[in-house]
Amino acid sequence: PITVDAAVDATITPAGPFCENNAPVNLSAVSPGGTWAGTGITNPATGTFDPAVAGPGVHQIDYVVVNGSCSDSDQIFITVDAFPDSDWNNPSPICQSDAALNLIPNVAGGIWSGNGITNPALGTFDPAVAGAGVHNISYTLINGACISITTKPITVDAAVDATISPAGPFCETNAPVNLSAVSPGGTWAGNGITDALAGTFDPSAAGPSIHLISYSVVNGSCSDSDQIFITVDAYPNSDW
Repeated sequence: PITVDAAVDATITPAGPFCENNAPVNLSAVSPGGTWAGTGITNPATGTFDPAVAGPGVHQIDYVVVNGSCSDSDQIFITVDAFPDSDWNNPSPICQSDAALNLIPNVAGGIWSGNGITNPALGTFDPAVAGAGVHNISYTLINGACISITTKPITVDAAVDATISPAGPFCETNAPVNLSAVSPGGTWAGNGITDALAGTFDPSAAGPSIHLISYSVVNGSCSDSDQIFITVDAYPNSDW
């Protein structure tokens, strides 16, 4: 008798590209049961290819299958892409009234997204567009088969307005008054201010003259200041 062994076909099914952080995969060929070899092959029998073991680069993978007097071999090249660094510098917190700024990534070339992003390519973040609050901003970086996304919260503090409401003139005998500004909660200073937090102005403590009164208010990364002049007139002597 003459034995004729069945022919084998080592043609490998194309695989990849992979990202270096992808899970291991089992490669396949037309005829199973052969032996695999190459960088990244962690099980020669099953053809397990581990991108993390292989590392970034182009790797030659060989496969040999034998059936009696029949044999065949094939090879492919598998690309493993490096996982990109999508981390970026977070300028938080920033003030709502600050000018728009371009966010800075570790590696350029990605796409930005999130509330307040007005230019996805440049990473332009406009706090006035975003508004006060905490906004999640994402940076997506793609390198071949790899996609890396880093999301961070940017805090935008509400802008403050220190504009002081006009006051006076007063007579030096007038009762103390509490001055006011558009944004409360700041600190008052100047001749005649007897309570820096309440903004109490006492004409008798100030005395007759023109007095410079200052006001400063802060909210996180936001601040503003204003000043006015308050006139206190001398009480006239009406005796006769």
